[in-house]
Amino acid sequence: MKKGALLVNVGRGSFVKTDDLVFALEKGFLGGAVLDVLETEPLEESSLLWDMENVLITPHIAGPSFEGNVDVQSAIWAICMENLDCYLEGKPLRHVVDRSAGY
Repeated sequence: MKKGALLVNVGRGSFVKTDDLVFALEKGFLGGAVLDVLETEPLEESSLLWDMENVLITPHIAGPSFEGNVDVQSAIWAICMENLDCYLEGKPLRHVVDRSAGY
């Protein structure tokens, strides 16, 4: 991978070794990671991934199939695109999980 690349894993958690991922993120080999699946689920509370600002962890239901439900597909796509724009412009993201509330 190109240095600074973004890793997205929505397939199988076992494809990415957590310790190797943390190392690559800490050393700057990867610019960030989006993880819908993890090597160990649930992710341990002590995992360094929780506190990394360049890591987005989603529940494994983040990509369910809504075949035939164009309204839901459109709403999900709109939120994703809006958050991408906010991220690129340095603005606050929508629908951010409040970890202090126990999520």
